Amino acid sequence: MVTACAYEALPSPTSRRCQHPGVQSSAYLVGVENSPQTKIGRTTGTLKSRTSQLQTSHHARLLPLLDVEGDYEGALHERFAASSRPPRGSRRPSP
Repeated sequence: MVTACAYEALPSPTSRRCQHPGVQSSAYLVGVENSPQTKIGRTTGTLKSRTSQLQTSHHARLLPLLDVEGDYEGALHERFAASSRPPRGSRRPSP
């Protein structure tokens, strides 16, 4: 589960023009059970509904981790991309 500290570290939501004016959207973070993989996205529906849609094409159980009202999708990508990058000058281990 993403802690309140992670949420507080997000910048303001982007003011991207929605294709459907007046429709609220939310950003989400969905995890994969027993895996470090996550899915970051945006939906105008509920997170439960979106997780169900995603689950139909995924073999492992998906776990809703974060649901934030507003367009925080880009901010979530930036926040978690920065934490998954190796330190500057280091090399990733060979497979």
